[in-house]
Amino acid sequence: MADSALERLTLQELARTQLAMRPLALLTAAQTPSSAGDLGHALAMLDRLDVDGEMVKTSREEVPDAGAIEECCTGLIAIDLSLMAKPVPFF
Repeated sequence: MADSALERLTLQELARTQLAMRPLALLTAAQTPSSAGDLGHALAMLDRLDVDGEMVKTSREEVPDAGAIEECCTGLIAIDLSLMAKPVPFF
């Protein structure tokens, strides 16, 4: 299952593949479950440093929608909007 989901992920257009890889990396490294909102905000904050190393303010429009994140991840994560985002177990 992991191979086919990963293949589906990489066959998407580049922007969707990149959107999918970021939450997968964040959730893999996370020490605790993340809420859907936390995950979206973490994704919006990635690459948000200006040339001086200062954080650039993020607008609400730049926070990815939980449904879009889940869809781009092609079944590798599940987002329960009432609970937490977590990786889908493979075994």
